[in-house]
This record gives sequence, structure tokens and C-alpha cells, in this order.
Amino acid sequence: MPSVGARASFAPRSADRGAGAGDADQPAVLSLVTGMAAGCVRSEQSDPPALDCSIRAGDAFVESVRAFVEAPGLPQLPYVRLVLDGQQDGMTLRRLDAAGNETGEPLNAQGEINARFRYAPTAHPTAPGQPLEVDLVAVVNDGQVDLGAKAVVRLRLHVLGARQSIVGYVFEDRDGDGQRDVGEAGIAGWPVDLKDSQGRPRAATPDGNGRFQFDVDTTDLYHLAQTPPGGWVPTRPTSVDLKVDLAQGPAADVLFGYRRVETRPDVSATLQTDRGCREGGGDPRYTIGEAMRVQFGVSGLPEADVSLTLNAPGRPAQVLVDRQRIPGGQPYAFDTTAGDAAGDGRLELTAYVPGQAAPAHTVGCTYGVAPAASPTVDYAPGKVDFGTAPLNGAIQRGVTLRNIGQAPLYLNTLGIQGGSASPFALYTPNVGNVAIPPGQSYTVNLQFRPTGPGSYQDYLVVRCNATNTPTVTVPLYGQTQDAAPSYTGSIQSDRGCLQDQQDPLYFVGDPVQLQFRIDGPPGPQAYAQVEDIVPGGQPRLVYNRQVPLNQPVTIGGLKISPPVGDETVRLTAQVGSYIMRDECSFRVAAGGTRVVGYKFQDDNGNGIWDGCPLTPWNPGTEPPIPGWGITLTGPQSYTAATDGNGRFEFVVSAPGTYYITEEARTGWYATRPATQSVTIGCYPGESLNPILFGNKQTGCGACPPPGGPTPTAWLPPTPALPTATPWLPPTPGTPGTPPPTIPAPPTATIPPPPPPPVCGVQISPRPSQANVAELAQFTANVTGGGQQLSYQWAVSGEIIRDYRESTRQQWSVIPMQAGDFQARTLGFYWKPEPNQRHPNNAGPQPRTVSVTVTTPNGTCTDTLTLNVERNNTNINRQAEDYYNGNHSQAVLVEHTLWHATYPFQGFGYDGTLFFDFHRQYLDRFNSWRAEFGYPPVGIWDSGTSIPRGVDIDHLARGATYTPLMKPSWFTIGGGTPTRGNNGLPCDSQSGQRRLRDFPSNRTLLGCAVTHTWHNGVHTGVGGDMLNPQWSPRDPLFWRWHNFVDIISQERMSVFFAAANFARGAGTFAPAAPHGPEQFGQHYPPHATYQVPFRLFRFMDAPLERYTVVFDQSVTGVKAGDLTVNGVAATAVTGSREGPYVFTGFAAPPLGPVEVALAPGAIKNLYNEAFEGDTWRYTRVDPTLDEDRDTLTNADEVHVHLTNPLDRDSDDDGLPDGDEVKLYRTRPLMWDSDRDSANDRCELEKGSDPNDPASFAPGCPGKPIFMCWAGNGEEIDQ
Repeated sequence: MPSVGARASFAPRSADRGAGAGDADQPAVLSLVTGMAAGCVRSEQSDPPALDCSIRAGDAFVESVRAFVEAPGLPQLPYVRLVLDGQQDGMTLRRLDAAGNETGEPLNAQGEINARFRYAPTAHPTAPGQPLEVDLVAVVNDGQVDLGAKAVVRLRLHVLGARQSIVGYVFEDRDGDGQRDVGEAGIAGWPVDLKDSQGRPRAATPDGNGRFQFDVDTTDLYHLAQTPPGGWVPTRPTSVDLKVDLAQGPAADVLFGYRRVETRPDVSATLQTDRGCREGGGDPRYTIGEAMRVQFGVSGLPEADVSLTLNAPGRPAQVLVDRQRIPGGQPYAFDTTAGDAAGDGRLELTAYVPGQAAPAHTVGCTYGVAPAASPTVDYAPGKVDFGTAPLNGAIQRGVTLRNIGQAPLYLNTLGIQGGSASPFALYTPNVGNVAIPPGQSYTVNLQFRPTGPGSYQDYLVVRCNATNTPTVTVPLYGQTQDAAPSYTGSIQSDRGCLQDQQDPLYFVGDPVQLQFRIDGPPGPQAYAQVEDIVPGGQPRLVYNRQVPLNQPVTIGGLKISPPVGDETVRLTAQVGSYIMRDECSFRVAAGGTRVVGYKFQDDNGNGIWDGCPLTPWNPGTEPPIPGWGITLTGPQSYTAATDGNGRFEFVVSAPGTYYITEEARTGWYATRPATQSVTIGCYPGESLNPILFGNKQTGCGACPPPGGPTPTAWLPPTPALPTATPWLPPTPGTPGTPPPTIPAPPTATIPPPPPPPVCGVQISPRPSQANVAELAQFTANVTGGGQQLSYQWAVSGEIIRDYRESTRQQWSVIPMQAGDFQARTLGFYWKPEPNQRHPNNAGPQPRTVSVTVTTPNGTCTDTLTLNVERNNTNINRQAEDYYNGNHSQAVLVEHTLWHATYPFQGFGYDGTLFFDFHRQYLDRFNSWRAEFGYPPVGIWDSGTSIPRGVDIDHLARGATYTPLMKPSWFTIGGGTPTRGNNGLPCDSQSGQRRLRDFPSNRTLLGCAVTHTWHNGVHTGVGGDMLNPQWSPRDPLFWRWHNFVDIISQERMSVFFAAANFARGAGTFAPAAPHGPEQFGQHYPPHATYQVPFRLFRFMDAPLERYTVVFDQSVTGVKAGDLTVNGVAATAVTGSREGPYVFTGFAAPPLGPVEVALAPGAIKNLYNEAFEGDTWRYTRVDPTLDEDRDTLTNADEVHVHLTNPLDRDSDDDGLPDGDEVKLYRTRPLMWDSDRDSANDRCELEKGSDPNDPASFAPGCPGKPIFMCWAGNGEEIDQ
């Protein structure tokens, strides 16, 4: 616990004892204690007691201070004075009033004084091992003269510079439990070694407090290790791999713990559910089928073997883990279900010393399972596949709904999402208000009757009064048969699948093997795609190629990585017009980092928990607060409620920055930050300081603790009307408050004075409904109360501040910062609830937005409750609508840039970039879809009819589409016909019969694919697909280009480990390549992606780093291989296919920039050399308007994507600035409305250049998509 205290005894003067006190001296005690500031560690062996704190330059450091006297028998306590000894610039120590506000009053008070120390360090860091030292001193006086007693606490302030710092401690773990407890001192002088990803070594020696520090200036993966001298045994991991991000704060509290050999280790195992255990004094209860998180770990050993069994009601006993080895001192967690019936469940964990048969420690955890008091729905199956049906034939299936609650379940509406146009229908008439008694079931009969050929998908939608899933959505699949038997597909893991009533559990790092097969009549090969959907919904493509029928296909050499939860591998296969789907899910147990905190009632408002059981040196009676809601948001998000001890706990398994926010309640105000952040590395043995939240009741001096039972789960606060918090008069006699009111004479009735004005707040706007991925913006409108001192927002569920989807750089999410919740206006994007993530979609879910405003006269709060859904009923609110519209249509402009920069008929058309750009373009959309809970983009084969469904239907399409088969020369097997020349300048060679006949660099392949097949499909679909500006609005666009991309992937890859991982299959880590590619030949590696991406030819900021990604795993990449304007880089990080980040070259000046990557020793796994590549850019001054088109260079580079050196980027006769500001036309399109008339000519003839129906006869035109009809135009898709 990062709190420290000092005590000093003294003898009161005789005059202070008063009459009758006796002559014997009664010793009194002066105490000085601090709070728990972030970044601080107790320095156990210091004299005086000290806090060792790491502060980043530019950040504010705040520490609470309390000094008080305990003197039993004294009628009047002496005064206490605080002094700051060694004060430096930027340091302040201010007294707090009864409400916890800083004042300018003297630091001298009777009996007790509370204060707050602040320090805002400058940009000048301290040298390692040479911190700033300042003493907090408390002395006793009689109001004027000091009485000699003095207590001192020293603050050792290590100021870290702008570079990243890795900070840690080495300590003696006396009890061997792997935790640094009070009284366990630091160990000095044992070197700690550090290596970067290139193996370059450094060393640091811990100081007298066991503290060590490394300053690094490169984002990289670092390896820390320490070897203890003889006679010592490690109790924590002796090596740590730590990912350092320069954008984050210091990486602190890397702990190395050791015990002496002669001491006996205290091996202990911990086991609990997310609601505790009966063995711990609680009464955890779950409802039937409810999710339960299990947390466990072993301490006292660097490694331990564990076995874990589960006896869940309604299920046979399961051995979840059988002698699995895990690191000691690290918590693990996984998710399961509490049980399938009412009764008691029990978990049992046994820990073993590696190599020993006898258990070292066994611990159990018992919990209860009961039916939910409210109506609760369970249903099976989770999806319905009707298989194949003849045209106008019918197949029936059913979905069974079961009420596992204790109240009647009412089915309000049942229907098919696609309505009457869907080939799926209810087999029985649509009914409403069906009542299912507790424990009973109801079967919904369904029918699939296709009237046209193709593959279909829709959803059964059931709306009911169930509290767990008010909207049940069941996917429905079906397809037609053309006088041929159906095909089937299946996939499974080597430990089984949850779908098969098994309970497979993998630990992070475990190898996993997948096997799938496609069965059907002999014939053409199948297209198979395997996606890995990690816990939280992030999809990763792990397999994408053609496979033979009726043969098993094994994907091996894979390993599991975080996060914790249920993981699913999804198979999608296609043979002709037939589509097969199957899924296999398994549980993942991930080692993580424990985030622990406490909530207390801060009666004196000083920000210190007076009476905390963890800090016995600070006595007091401030109680913990149970049942208070706490949310954690970040790469993983959870909610919890404080227990009877005010304690809460989260275990996270994904690194990143997390925000812990306490619930805002009317009548309470926070005395410590209501939102606190922590950066987590998730390395073995990571240990964090506890989080502490303090609250005081408004207008309350010494307030009673909140009453009522402790809730088992946190419910969002009840929506409040925008009224002010009632004012409470001060308690009579409280020091510093007005005296009690004197009653008026009985002959007159004088009304009491009105309470002082307080504030009112209302959130605006107040929508009732919103959509996942929709931008939300709220403002707090305040009335009364005087000056607004602070705002504190809280939002239930997960949100993000923003995201970056441009292919210019890699996909990234911008998380919420603490300051975002403390401004008058709050903006964010809604993320889905867990039950809204694909493959589930529970319909609209209630979410709350609340704000608490603090004024000099009190606080006021407003809460807005609205429903947030992942819409699946309205084709005008599809994922594509939000993706294309969120950022001022930046997605559409970027696609237009591709067409404007590389016209088809141009001699510079880049067929390779055609594939690489669209691959990146698809990956950004898939990343976005994963972030917001949507399924990955599907695949549409142009040789089949256009699929139907609410997720793919689009109004702006042509009336009919004639299937256009993929030419055989774009397939692996090939065919007899040879490809003829397509007439474009880029077509340098014809005559190919199969895919391997095209050069591996894909330049010719991209040219050949583009025309006429690719272009003909766009023309055939029509509508938005005819227009490069609007084509990404059609959901079919993305599915179509996913199909086109298979050609590139098959020509590039076809050994799995090297190719598919170049596309970021993050969850599965390859152990070895799969072997020779399917073509029987290998090919040299190519650089497929760069940052900045080569499509963007202009930059307006200094180029300080350059990123390269290869299409396969490579070795031999060295910093000097890359030059920028002839200057070599001096550092590089990365491995396998990349990304490789080059730094250390001189930032090029304004003007041409040439980046060259030499072949060097870069080779693939088959010893084939990289041929080298060069990319050219131009750097411009962002503040200038060099082409004088009224747009700054910065706006042209980042907003409009136009040429900052050409005032008319599309050569339509209109300056770019006029098109943007005056005419609202497209500065990258010669003909904005695609009616074949030039924009300028239309304006001159009085026609509307943005309306294709407003045509100006006589304008010189360019034929619309003439290339798609067989001639040379500029537009492709």
C-alpha cells in the first residue's frame, strides 16, 4: 500500500492536563500520514519513513497529508503545525477545509490538520538515483510555541523526462508469497539486465531502496532479467518481456522478489469467482446459465502446476485443467457458465511444486445457482441451417425457447427480420403475447421456401420480457439446389468444441490444432476461409484459399494468445453458389494483471482513508462503502460493485491504458479523482498499487455510513430529474460553521432563511435511441450555483473517443482520457454490449449517461437513459452507413483518390497497388466492424446471384444482375482458354491459362483482373457501384472485393504461416511454416504496405519513422537497409513479416522525399532475397497554399486528398478551393455527378454538376465507365 506514516511521542505540559488530571505524565502521540498517490512505493528501510515516487515531467503530482494528536485524558488538544522542509519551485502545501477544498489558511490547527501537497515538475528530469527530496514535518505547539515533538515523512521524487522510463524494484520477499508486503525491504546492488529487440544489452544497479530505472527512447519490446546471488530463491519471475510505448506513462513497479534459502516458502493458491466464494464469508449467487468468471493463481513459487475441477449444477463433473504449469504470482482468469440447473456449484484448485506428486495447497470455492426471479429465456439451436431446398420447395425447422426464470415469459412478437420478401417464414401464424410458464418450453416452427436461386441468410427475431435477452436473434441459413446434392462443412479444435457439449479450455501459449473439411460430390475445389474471433469480437483471418473436397485440412503450428473469454473459429466455404458455415468455440484462460481498489467514506474530506485496515499507522473510523458501482474501460471493459470491505477487483489480460471510474451518486462528491487511469503491460508478475476512491456526503460534517444491504451486482443509477441536490444545514457546533439559529419569540413566527442557491443541470440533447458506432455528443447545461468548479461524466458500458481508419497509417483506436470526462461537453462513439457482439445481437440495450457538476454551493447531477442497438432491421442504418459517414465521408474520398491517382487508361496504372490498396481498405473496415461488434465482411462470388438480407440489401442498385463467373485463368487449377489482351496500356502480356502464369509481383495480374471482369461486375450491379465516390456505400462492394482479393492472396501466399500472418492474424502465433506453396514454386518477398502508405504522395510533417510490412516472414532486416534521401536509418524494430519500424535518419526537408529499401540480407524462409523497392513522396509546408487554390496544404493533404501543388487536381477547369467551398463538387472527379458532362461546362450552361438528371447538352464529355464497357476510361473500383 503506497502510504506511509511517522509517529512521535511527547509528554504534555502540566498546564495542558487540566484540573484532576493527576501528576503522572500521560504520553501523547503525534502522527503524520500520507495518502496513496499513484506512482509511489513505500521505502521500508528509510529513516525518516519515505515514499519513493516516480513522476513524469509535465504531470501534476498530488499527495494528501494528515497530522493529528492522540492524547487520552487531555481536556484540550494541543495545536499541530505542518511545515514543508526543502520546498522547491512548483511545490505547494495548502490546508483543507471541512469539505476537502484547499484554502489559504495557516497550516496550524488544534488537534488535527489536513493538507494537500502539489508539485508540477518542470521538463528537467532528475538523474537516476538522485531524486528530489522534500520533508513533510508536523510539530506540536500551544498555538504559538513549539513543544518539541516532531514527526517527519520524506518524499523522494524521481522526475522522469520526455523519454519512456522503465522503473522497478528488487525486494526481500520474507514470507515468499510473491507480493511486496509491509515491512519487506528493498535489496540494493543486484544488477538488472535489459535488452531491446535487437539484443543490445544495458544494466542498472538498484539503489538503497531497491529501485532501478532504465530510460529508453524507442517503442520496442524489452527483456528484463536478473540473476540472484547464491543463497536466494526467486518468488517472482526473474525475467520479464515488457512492451514499451513512448506515448504512455512510465512503466513502473516491475518487481523482482527473493527469499532466503533457509526460509520456508508459503505456497498458497487463490481461487474465487467474480462474486466471491462462500469459504470467504460471502454468499455468491448466479442464475441458471449465467456467465461466471473464475480467477485463480499460485504464490510462493516462480512456477507451479495446477489442476482445476468444476462441479456445476446440472452438468457432470469436469476436469478443466490437469497439471498445467503456470507462472507463480500471476492471476489467471477464464469464463464459464455457473450451471444448467439450481443447486450448489463448487470449484477446486490444487497447486503442486513442479516435479512433486503431493499437493502443496488445495483451495475450494462454493457458490449457489438458482432460477432467476424474473423471466429468463434460453433457446436452442443458436443457428438454423436449412441446407439446400429446390426452387419453390419447402424445408421446416424449429427453434425451442425455454423459460428458465421464475416468472412467466411473454413472447410479445415473433417474426423474420427480412419480412415478407424473405424466403424464410414462420410455419405457424405470427403470434403475440404467448406466455411460457416457468420451466416450460415453446417451439417456433420455421420454413424455408426459396423462389429464386442463390444462398440466403436472415434472422428469426423474438421480442420478449426476458431480462437477460429481451430480443432473441437466431441466424437462418439456406440455399437452393440445382439438381445436385448439398455440400457440408465442419471445423473443430483438437480439444473439442463448446457447440458439441464439450468444455475445451486452453491456456495462453498452448498449441492448438484446427481441422476442417468440406464434403460433397466430386467436383471443383472449394473456397475456404477460417476466421478467428477472439474474446471481445476481434476477428482475424487465419486461412483463405482453395481446398480439395472430401479431405481433412489441418491448420497446425498455432498458439493461443490473450485475451480471456470464449474464442470462436468460424469456417465459411463456398462451392459454386453453395455456401457452408460452421463454428467451433473454446474457452481461453489467460494470465493477467490484477487491478484492486477500495471505496471509503471520507468524512473529513482529506482524501485519506482514516482507519484503512491496510494502513494501521493511520487510525480512524471512516468506513468502507459497499455496493458502489465501479467500471473499468480500455482494451477490456468490466463492471463490478464494491464488497462489504469496500473492495473491488478486476483481472485484465490485454495490455494498454485502462480507466477506472466510480459511480456518480446524487448527494455525494468525490474527494479523490472519480476517474483514475493505469497503464498495464500484462507481463508475468506485474503488480499494481491499489486504486482508492473517497466520497463525502454533500453538506455533511461527520456522516453516517450508507445503510441498506450490499447489492450483488451494480445497477446503473436511477435516472434523476435535472433538479438540484437538497441543501443540508451544517450540524450545530461543528467548528467553522455558523452558530445555531436562535428561536424567535413565541409571539411572532419568522420563517427560516432560504437555503443558499444550488445548481441545476440538464444534459442535452436527450435522444431515446442511438446506434453502435454512432457518434454521441452531450453538453451539460448548468443553472445557478455560481461558478462551475468541475464536471464529471460517467457512461455505462464501453465507449471510445475516436478511431483512425485511413490506409495512410495503421488502424488505431483513440481511447477515452480522464480529461474527456471532465469537460462541459462529452463526445464519444458507442461500443456494443457483450450480448450485442456478433454472433449475438440482443437488440436495444439501456445505457446511461450522467454528469455531476460541482459548484461552491454544492453539487447537482443529471442522468439520461437511452437505448443503444446494433441495428439489424433497417437497411438505411447498416454498418456501411456509419463507417462511410462518421468522418465526413473520409472513406469515400480515399477511394476516390485511388481512382484519380491511378486511372485505368494511364500508362502508370499500378496493378499491384490495386490489390494492396483494396486489401488495406478491407482490413480497415474489418477492424472497424470488429471494434463495434459486427461480423467480418463476407465473400460474394460474382458467379452467383446477389445475396439477400437486411445486412446486404441496398436501394441504389440496378434492377437485375447477370452472374459473371471468374475467368479460369484467375484460378489455381486453370483451364483451356487463354487470356486475351484487355486493351489497357498496363496489359504487357496475354496468353495466361492459370494463376501461376502471372508474375508473382502481381502487377500484370492486377491489370488483368481489373478489366474486363472486375469492371464488368461493377457495371452489372449498377447503382452506387457505378460511381467510385459512392461504391463503398453498397454492402456488396466490400464482399465483392473480398472475393477479388482471394486471387491476390492465392498468387502471393499459399503457405499459411508466411502469408496469412502478413495480414495480421494476431491471436494465433505461427510456430513454423506449413511447407511449400501450392504452386510448387516459391517467390521472393514483397513490401506490400508502408507508413505512410504509398498511395499518399504528399506529407506535411517531418518524417521521423518509416514502417514497412512484407507479404511473408523475412529475416535479415537491418536498420541501414533503409535510406531517406540517401541518409540511412540507425535503428529498426520488428520481426517476421513486420511491421518493421525504421528510425534514426535525418528528417527530410521540404521538397522531394525518396525512401529506398535495399535488398541487403533480407530473405524469406526459403532463402529467396528481397529485390528492393523505392517509394517517393513530396513534403510540403502545412501552413502555405502553394497552388493558390484557397486551400492550405494541410487541408489538401489530410482532408480533401487533393494535390497541394496543382490548383486543379482533376483537370475539370475549376480550382480545388472553388469546388470545395463554392460549388460543393468533387475536386478529385472531372465529372462529379457522372453524367458524362464536365463540371465547369455544366456550371457555365446553368446545369447542376451534382445532379446527373440535370444534363447540359453540348458539354465535352468523357464516357461514363467506358473502360468497363471495353474502352479506355479512368475509373475502377
